[in-house]
Amino acid sequence: MQSTKLTGPPGLPVLGNIREFMRNPLKFFERCAREYGDLVSIQFGGIPGVLVVHPDMIREVMVTQHKSMIKGRGTKRLEPLLGNSLLVAEHEDHKRLRRLSQPSFSKRTWPLTTATSPRKWNCSATPGGTAPRWICPAR
Repeated sequence: MQSTKLTGPPGLPVLGNIREFMRNPLKFFERCAREYGDLVSIQFGGIPGVLVVHPDMIREVMVTQHKSMIKGRGTKRLEPLLGNSLLVAEHEDHKRLRRLSQPSFSKRTWPLTTATSPRKWNCSATPGGTAPRWICPAR
């Protein structure tokens, strides 16, 4: 198996990439994906991490190999602040918490999520090119 050194955005000493991330997380992730590809080396507070971008790789990590994945030191440091939350929990605890949160992302709650989303929706991409007025008010 061939090993490849990951690249990523240069960070500040000690802080790593945390300042850029905190300014605009979505923009930071988009820039990382655009400039560095599907696997990106990042650092938050001097703690190294890997940003997984490609959907197939995300599926591999989150679904296929989930039992062999463990949270890193940085995530563990958040436990006093977040408790044993979905972000921090591992294995059976994570599975239980994920199942508890799934109803929030169902089709039944989708209108509530989209109605408050700041994102601009691509209304022509909806089935038949139609979407409810509360999603695409500018039609």
